[in-house]
Amino acid sequence: MRFLCLGFLSMHAHMVFHNPPALPHPEVVAILERALREPSASHESAAADALIGSALADEDGDFVEHWCVQVGTRAAGSNLLGLAALCLGHTARRFRHLSPAAIALAMSLAARAECDPASVGAQALDGRDDILGYLDPAATDCRCGSGRICPCHGGAHDRDEQPPNPA
Repeated sequence: MRFLCLGFLSMHAHMVFHNPPALPHPEVVAILERALREPSASHESAAADALIGSALADEDGDFVEHWCVQVGTRAAGSNLLGLAALCLGHTARRFRHLSPAAIALAMSLAARAECDPASVGAQALDGRDDILGYLDPAATDCRCGSGRICPCHGGAHDRDEQPPNPA
């Protein structure tokens, strides 16, 4: 089954749109761990549905963020990497909060998607846009002067971090 994520919907090869349901946490963990340990198309599809369902409907924002970060840092395939960033965007939209590490990961994945679309799925760009649109700009602002998206660092900075010297 081929997976493509469009905003809040998933679309499978047979062109049926659906929002996957949130699954019980132990089931989500088992599905995601299997996909991360044993990459395959079928495991990736199940992982995509589990992660999207959690991002859209699970009421535990910390659980969703944790597993988005796990997938975003451990997945081998570009689709799951892009999806992790997209789901972090959904999490930002729903809960209006992400940790600095999650923000930095999503920004880094989006920067990679822009530079090398084969390495990270383009959904990462939508995730970045959701994060920038739904979180307080201070949480995502880069002080290096390049704007809210930091291409020189691939993510947000600590408020006390000094920007690099551009010279």
